[in-house]
Amino acid sequence: MPSPMASIKSYIARLARFSNDETGAVTVDWVVVTAGVVGLAIAIATVLGSESIEHSERMVTVMSSQGIKSY
Repeated sequence: MPSPMASIKSYIARLARFSNDETGAVTVDWVVVTAGVVGLAIAIATVLGSESIEHSERMVTVMSSQGIKSY
C-alpha cells in the first residue's frame, strides 16, 4: 500500500499535468464563438422581425385597396 505522502505527490503531479494540458481549448473557443454568433442572429431576428411584420401589414393594406384592372 502506498504511503499517504506518495498518494498526495501523485495527485499533485496529475493535477499539474491536467492544468498544463491544452487539448480541447480550441473546441471551447469555437463553442464560445458559435454561441456569440447564434446570440447575435437571435437579437437581429428579434429586432427586425417586428418591423418586417408591420411593413408587411402596411403593404397588404395598400395592395388590397388597389383595384384589379382587366383589359
